Amino acid sequence: MYKKDNILKDILTRVWHSAIIRLALYFIILMILSWMLMKMFPTFTEMFKITTESNKLVELSSSKKDIIESRKWLGNIPGQLGALITTLISMGVSILLAIPVAWIYTISKQRLGYEREVVQMIILLPIAVTGVVLVVFGDLALAFALGGIVAAVRFRTTLRDVKDAVFAFVAIGIGLAAGIQAFSIAAVLTLIFCIVVLGLWKFDVGYIYRDVTRTGKPVHLADALIPGDEKTTIVLGDTELIKKLTHKQISNVVERALQLEKYILANSQMKKTRHYKHLLLVHASDEKKALKKVEKILTEAAKQWRLTEVIPVPSVNACTLQFLVRLDDTIDPYGFAEMLLENGKPAVGAVELKPVKSVTTRSS
Repeated sequence: MYKKDNILKDILTRVWHSAIIRLALYFIILMILSWMLMKMFPTFTEMFKITTESNKLVELSSSKKDIIESRKWLGNIPGQLGALITTLISMGVSILLAIPVAWIYTISKQRLGYEREVVQMIILLPIAVTGVVLVVFGDLALAFALGGIVAAVRFRTTLRDVKDAVFAFVAIGIGLAAGIQAFSIAAVLTLIFCIVVLGLWKFDVGYIYRDVTRTGKPVHLADALIPGDEKTTIVLGDTELIKKLTHKQISNVVERALQLEKYILANSQMKKTRHYKHLLLVHASDEKKALKKVEKILTEAAKQWRLTEVIPVPSVNACTLQFLVRLDDTIDPYGFAEMLLENGKPAVGAVELKPVKSVTTRSS
């Protein structure tokens, strides 16, 4: 009985941690709440007819009186109070639909990290857009005035990722739909967008490190850590130490490659700092002796260098020293690799040297 309870608990925990199931539950709850509101307040269904009716009125007249009258969807409630209730409901819907979009954003950005400001923007932007749509609803003069105000304000915020801009567009779409009371359109937009983003995230579509593992093509460790531009990789030394990685071995390197990418990007974005230009992998049979010799050579030939990780390789009783370096401008990379291998013997058995340019170019 105890084992059965544990199995059931484990299944429920896995189900609860499934993003798609939690998203489905959220929308089911929203649908149930909407249905209950319609049953409790039958006139609530008139809310969905407001767009058509108000558009007809606007064709005849753009006066505020007609627009206010068009929003009296709750029986004989005065125009101003009806408009207030309409505004509250529209903004409430925009918030409820923006929350899952913001949540999906945080899930899809777990690997590379995300900024708190962008998450908050995804939730706040639909509210602001809804309010603006309600203000200029059917008033051409207000619409032009708003356009002039927006043109006068300079927004200098630069989004780090192109996908952040897509989330911003979706947030605007939700706000527009909620502003004209097209709640069904806003809900469908949110649901489909969240499902597509979850699918792209789950199957790592366009994720270069996963694409390397899917091809099944054996690659050197340097090419697994920094995919692309394999022709620029310099590989010298003992063939046993620099043997190409198998599909399974590449899969195990993905997380390490991601950490390296974060470090390279962080360094490339620092101002008044020399940026690293090469990834150096030194395959050594004796870690201490190899490190001592490599540090001496790097001090003479490199402007800047840093040991980022020591990777054990128990299968051949060796280790791999992982460096990020910036060579002196007068130093030839191939000649440097040869010098490192020759002067580092016997502790140094093989060397891999690869430019990190593909990482910084991919992120820019």
